[in-house]
Amino acid sequence: MSFKPFWGLHHPMLQTILGAKIPSRYNYPETYQQITLPDGDILVLAVTTPPDWIETMPSVVALHGLGGSHQAGYISRLRAKIVALGYRFIALNFRGCGAGAGLAKGLYNAGCSADVLQVVQYLKSNTPNSPLVLIGYSLGGNVALKLAGELKEQANHYFSGVIAITPPVDLANCADLMRKRSNAIFRRYYIRRLWQTVKERHASFPELGPTPKFDMSYGFWEFDEVYTGPQSGYLNAKDYYRHASALSMLTHISLPCKILFAADDPFIDCSVIKPINLAPPVEVLITSHGGHMGFLAAPMGSVPLRWMDHKIRDWVKELV
Repeated sequence: MSFKPFWGLHHPMLQTILGAKIPSRYNYPETYQQITLPDGDILVLAVTTPPDWIETMPSVVALHGLGGSHQAGYISRLRAKIVALGYRFIALNFRGCGAGAGLAKGLYNAGCSADVLQVVQYLKSNTPNSPLVLIGYSLGGNVALKLAGELKEQANHYFSGVIAITPPVDLANCADLMRKRSNAIFRRYYIRRLWQTVKERHASFPELGPTPKFDMSYGFWEFDEVYTGPQSGYLNAKDYYRHASALSMLTHISLPCKILFAADDPFIDCSVIKPINLAPPVEVLITSHGGHMGFLAAPMGSVPLRWMDHKIRDWVKELV
């Protein structure tokens, strides 16, 4: 099922913005499970279990992107697809996100693979016979790939496969692209979301001190230099990008893995992955168009409007 953009929507800006803005809410019953991390912070999982699901049936764990949560539209759409297959769906809220707001003093970032491993170990200890597929979107995709690479052959013990959707595997490169004038709308959007997270974090934990002063003209380099890096235990933005980027981990991935990029993504350059000598189980699909997590297709025959969602569903079925 190849991707062809919806008529008149070839431009990556249109794909990115409309892909995020077109309503796509599905209401499914969720239960919430809390996972306490070694440092005392709490993560919250939003779990949807089909009525006929048993513990030998597959489970999917989804990781949201920057500024997202289990309520993000792309997570909601995926939940509908996965539950329709009869699989259990688990949406992980990173520290302080979604249903976990105010429950974590720590800050989530693109390198928080250790947090995800804690969740995966919890799930495997409770339902060890359920095949598990890990799916990450954007920042969450980088986290998923980083974890798969860190685990090396051990990853096969935890996962049937890993899927990463438009992951920023080279964070410094992504931050540079965000500086472009053409990306100003996206830069302002994400910086505004990041600063909102900062304000909520300091309001929930007064011991962190007053909310830092911020400048809405900041880009990713500046924000990560003054806040994300130091607050996450890194020296600065450069140190954070070097240690948190999944690019250097890709050659260590030995389990089935699917990675989706669009060549025209406004702020993720997929060409950085081309020189990497990937193991045979790792499959990279690069479409000519699609923007950043847009992939709005011309619906004809079996090809739906939300091409990305159906591609992920097919990959999940293949991996389990």
